[in-house]
Amino acid sequence: MARTVAPDKPVVYAMVPAADAQPGKLITGVALEVPAYAELAQWKQLRFDGQRVAFVYAKSAPALAADASKAAASLGLVLTARAVDDPARVDAAVAELAPKVDALWVASPLTPASAKWSSRVALLGSDERSTAAGALFSLAPDARDIGRRAARMALGIAGRAPADRLPVPPPATSPGSLSLNAATATALGIELPETIVKKARKVYR
Repeated sequence: MARTVAPDKPVVYAMVPAADAQPGKLITGVALEVPAYAELAQWKQLRFDGQRVAFVYAKSAPALAADASKAAASLGLVLTARAVDDPARVDAAVAELAPKVDALWVASPLTPASAKWSSRVALLGSDERSTAAGALFSLAPDARDIGRRAARMALGIAGRAPADRLPVPPPATSPGSLSLNAATATALGIELPETIVKKARKVYR
């Protein structure tokens, strides 16, 4: 009688940058980054007619621009992507792009753009510091949610028979932790829906 050999043990990661993760038959998990779709969809919920969005990102991370372009297209937004090779050049990029768009998203880990733009264009941040500095909102990586999702994934795999644990499920993402700047929203003439305010972990007033 032939002996059944159990497959190698699956690996589930959490809080790993998507660029460093190598998902496959054996490896899956929850990436660190908040999906571009979640960020742009949140903007559209706040201002459905704000079609023009600029995206400033690090030149070393072209995959971010590709994800943002795909998300914008699916949401009916017009995206202008601008790569910078030095965080010191972020403000210059913002100054150039701000008059041409409705919203401007500065991706992490770039230095948050100056709050002086908050009354002229909607800045979309990537962490709570950005919101505190004047960004309309940010969706930051949520360690607790990422951990919970990774744990559920690991338990789901472990609950299968050893011979059925491969291939592992595809990688997942977390929608992130929302922070809002109510003062910026007022300056922009944007009314924050109560449902979104209640969803926010932090509201700056």
